Amino acid sequence: MKKVILSMVIILAGIFTMNAQSAIRKGDLLVNIGMGIGSHHGSAAFMPTADLEAGILTGIAGGKGAFTTGGRLGYYGTEYNLSAVILATKLDFHYQLASSVDGYIGQTLGGYFGNDTGFVYGLHLGARFYIQRDFALFSEVSAGWATPFVLVGVSFRL
Repeated sequence: MKKVILSMVIILAGIFTMNAQSAIRKGDLLVNIGMGIGSHHGSAAFMPTADLEAGILTGIAGGKGAFTTGGRLGYYGTEYNLSAVILATKLDFHYQLASSVDGYIGQTLGGYFGNDTGFVYGLHLGARFYIQRDFALFSEVSAGWATPFVLVGVSFRL
């Protein structure tokens, strides 16, 4: 049992002390693939998403901040057979919290189209934990209309 615990401690220490760089640079392209849950018209909604982000302004806030812009393609389906494709723009401010942690806050604005149509808008707060320079796990919470309350997934730097 002691060997198992010691092995787990060594593995976790290795993960948390990785020197992966998470700073976003101008011109970086990031792809985020996530699965979210939310509510739409008072009904639980299943919301897979795919985002593309591009670094547009970097080196701000003491060199640890950056802005990205991009888009979101998503889907939602509810228990009452409402479903739609989501097309939205995103603008995020990122701040490097640690060598492998990128925190961000931003907005989503767009529309959804299907057997239900309307506007998408929301504010979100999230973080990426970089496992490697080009691969991260992310988690995001948001408030708005036709946006997931909680979103988790993976990010790839292209």
